[in-house]
Amino acid sequence: SFFVDGYARDVAASSRFAFAVDAPTGLYALDPARSGAGEALGQVQSAAGAQMIEVMEQGGRVIACLVGGGALQLYDVTDPAKPVHLTSFKTPSGRPVRIAIDGVRGYVADGREGVQIVDLSNPSSPALVGSIKTSLPARDVAVGGGLVVAAVGMGEGNEEVVVLR
Repeated sequence: SFFVDGYARDVAASSRFAFAVDAPTGLYALDPARSGAGEALGQVQSAAGAQMIEVMEQGGRVIACLVGGGALQLYDVTDPAKPVHLTSFKTPSGRPVRIAIDGVRGYVADGREGVQIVDLSNPSSPALVGSIKTSLPARDVAVGGGLVVAAVGMGEGNEEVVVLR
């Protein structure tokens, strides 16, 4: 086990490492193969209000995509001992909630703005490449098998799960 400095919010894993985010500001890189007391390989205490994390691997690089603080925050965690902040990317709503990654595409649940499709092929310069409007605010998103599925609603008993494509 490992104790974070704040409130543990979310975890994700790459093929070799585990990553955690806490509130209010932490990103931690962990090596689950290490024996002994849980100690972070590396950490950054500047992730702005991170609520969730997904990790993608591309071309030998490991990129952590954090959602929180009104933006997507991308970190290069290829060397987990030295996470490097690449950029923060504002979505149309300015309040992204969740991200799901499929290849180099990020699908972002973006509240009233629906689901935003972000090209992450250059993690230092993500680009908005499309959007899918939803009838209610998008609260969560999942991708797989050619499908994009979103949980939508306002938390008032009118929630739905919709298949977007």
